[in-house]
Amino acid sequence: MDIRILAPSLNLKETLKDRTTKKLSTFYDRIPELVGVEVTYKRTQDVENNKAAEVRLRVPGNDLFAKKQGPRFETALDECIDALRKQWEKQKGK
Repeated sequence: MDIRILAPSLNLKETLKDRTTKKLSTFYDRIPELVGVEVTYKRTQDVENNKAAEVRLRVPGNDLFAKKQGPRFETALDECIDALRKQWEKQKGK
């Protein structure tokens, strides 16, 4: 399982790293051809939703990607996961 968590100029808590790994590891069960996962956390200029998460699922052919903002990194991550699940279902149905 290859899950890379990037957070340029941020000091992420271990609880967020653990939560990220736990939630994204479920994609390895659903997507057998999944090569790796990359997550990037950033702060944004938005006053209310100043935390952003970007998640890329590396799949041969077409990577799946989602970028969401929220008041907390956890919220942004959860929204990315929902978007990626929908993308995967749509791609799987083709």
